[in-house]
Amino acid sequence: GGGGCGGGGCAGGGGGVPTIVDSATVRVVGVSTLKSDVMNLAKGTASAAALVGTFAPSAYSAVWDTGGISFIRRRGNVPYMHEAAVSQALWQQLQQQIGELEARLAAIADLSDYPSCSAFCCGGPSLDAFKAVAALVKATRDVHVAAVNVQLAAFGVQLCFGGGNS
Repeated sequence: GGGGCGGGGCAGGGGGVPTIVDSATVRVVGVSTLKSDVMNLAKGTASAAALVGTFAPSAYSAVWDTGGISFIRRRGNVPYMHEAAVSQALWQQLQQQIGELEARLAAIADLSDYPSCSAFCCGGPSLDAFKAVAALVKATRDVHVAAVNVQLAAFGVQLCFGGGNS
C-alpha cells in the first residue's frame, strides 16, 4: 500500500514503489530499509547494526510544503499537528515504538535466505520459506499498526504503512 493514509503518519520506503511524501494530510514518521538491508540478504548475514538500524525517523514538522519553484510552491499547516493533536512528544513516541518494532521485524527477516532467481521463477522450499518469513513480518507489523491506531483514534489520526516494503 502507500500514500493515502489520510490524517496520519506513514512508515515506508524500500525502493521500487514511489516513496510516500509529506502533504497536508500525510506526514512521514520515518523510512524503513528493512527490505534492502535485511530481507535481501542471505539468512543470518545481516549485521548487528542493520538489525537495529532499519528505521530512519523523519523530523517533526507541522507545516507542509509542495516544494518546487517559489511562485508555484504551496505551503500550509498540517491541521492535526498544528492543533497539537499530534504533538512532538507523541511523534517521538511513535518513532521510538516503530524503531523498536523494526528491530524485531529485522530479526524475523534475517531468518530466511533471499531466494535465487530460479526459486522466484520455479518456486521451491527457499521461496516458500522466504514467503513465510515475509508474511510473518507483515502480520507482526500490521498487528502493531492496528494497536497504535486504537490509541491514535482519539486524536483523529491514523498510522499507515506503505512504500516498497509493503
